[in-house]
Amino acid sequence: MTRHAGLVIARIMPKEETEAVSTKAFVGRVATIFHGSASQGHPAEAKLTDIHNMTHYVLIEPDEDEPEMPTRSKVVIIG
Repeated sequence: MTRHAGLVIARIMPKEETEAVSTKAFVGRVATIFHGSASQGHPAEAKLTDIHNMTHYVLIEPDEDEPEMPTRSKVVIIG
């Protein structure tokens, strides 16, 4: 009896769900530098929004042979 009652209740109970995203999901998204300027070896803080419209703060620096990126620059995350 307990087993059958548990099966019925399990169907109507909400399941575990998460909105966690991997940092790999940031690749290809546009971020805005909001603190400092980024240069090779000296990262700056940037913010971006994920697919769930949540804001994330990341440290970024330009790829090799790229110029310095000043505050308020829009950048594409490539790695």
